[in-house]
Amino acid sequence: MRALESTSLFFVTFSLSVAVLYGIGNFQDFLDQSLFMLLWVLRVSSLLSVFVTAYYLLVMIVWMVRRRILVLPRVIYALASIVLLLGVLYGVTFLESVFGGI
Repeated sequence: MRALESTSLFFVTFSLSVAVLYGIGNFQDFLDQSLFMLLWVLRVSSLLSVFVTAYYLLVMIVWMVRRRILVLPRVIYALASIVLLLGVLYGVTFLESVFGGI
């Protein structure tokens, strides 16, 4: 379970880092091709992050039911990550539909 939590945290951190890099790139006048590449990386990483975190949440819920323990901070982390990265994923999809893709 720790490996799954670490993987989820890695993908969430990576996705948010790429989103920040995309935002900085807009103000620093990155090339359009570079920005589209960052959007593609952000789309893939946020999609992977949502899947891994959802799987982590499912495994954690099963673990909590079996042991009859409630670990509320981890549940809140997983739900917040899923909601945040679904928003990022929809935002990336919107940006690619408005400005065109690669």
